[in-house]
Amino acid sequence: MATRQNRTSASSKNPGKTGLSPLSTGKKQTKPRKRTGEPTSPFVTEEHDILGGKGKVVRTKTSGDVYQLRMWIPGESKYYRVTLKTKDLVTAIKRGGNPPIFNGAYL
Repeated sequence: MATRQNRTSASSKNPGKTGLSPLSTGKKQTKPRKRTGEPTSPFVTEEHDILGGKGKVVRTKTSGDVYQLRMWIPGESKYYRVTLKTKDLVTAIKRGGNPPIFNGAYL
């Protein structure tokens, strides 16, 4: 009588199992960084008050060198932000001091 050979191996127990998960790239997985509450870099890079503190002329990282007007609208509980289309601070303050969209309605 012939003896049966035990042909069980790791691959026959779990077919298709190579020791790595199907989504694994073979690299060591790292834990995500914990947020500390403080941003690593500020969004607003430059800020100047206008209209008696009701508005601000700002530069942001996304706007680059161009100034923007930012105002809080209390009736809508939102910030209004519009580009001033200038890289010169004096021109930006002049343009931001008289926003045509408001006409004094929200101030």
